[in-house]
Amino acid sequence: AGPGRFGGSRAAVWGLNVGGPIEHRNMEFITSLEHQLAAVRQLVGEVPSASSLPEIVQTLSDEDVVAVLEATASLARSVERLQLAASGVVALRSTRASGHSGIAQSRGHRNPVSLVQQLTGVSRAQATREIRVGQSLLENSAWPGAVAGPDGVVLGGDGSEDDGISPAGPAVLWHAPIDRALLSGTITADQHDAIRMGLG
Repeated sequence: AGPGRFGGSRAAVWGLNVGGPIEHRNMEFITSLEHQLAAVRQLVGEVPSASSLPEIVQTLSDEDVVAVLEATASLARSVERLQLAASGVVALRSTRASGHSGIAQSRGHRNPVSLVQQLTGVSRAQATREIRVGQSLLENSAWPGAVAGPDGVVLGGDGSEDDGISPAGPAVLWHAPIDRALLSGTITADQHDAIRMGLG
């Protein structure tokens, strides 16, 4: 393959770690997103429109194509974690107890799955998964000692809806380790859901 549209490997010039994760683990989250996006921009340069992407990427060297794939995958994983948190909050604020004032209900949807599906363009099954994972991430910080009921409604430790406090007090949920692993980028959302559904 040729040297690419920039006359050499942009990945090498900018010091990108081809073949390994480029997420900035010790950096503030949004700053990390900005750095990841900057890495993509450094690789592909100016992109007039999305329709020009295939042509632009085709001009890159082999190393830079791999670097683009790596950088975009890293960026997508980071954005997904933010989306999962938002999906979880939508569900938590759209319970039956919320009535018509719930996030989903006040926007004309019967349930949070419908709203997430509309906003993200994913299938119903995927929207359900996103909410399930998002709620898992939120339970530890927002509802100590809480668990999700079979219909997705958050239950308190005594089984009542939305009280969020166990009679024994706050406790570390059993799925906290996989929640942390997802938020740190160690596992993907699909892996998180598979592990939790398998163990829960």
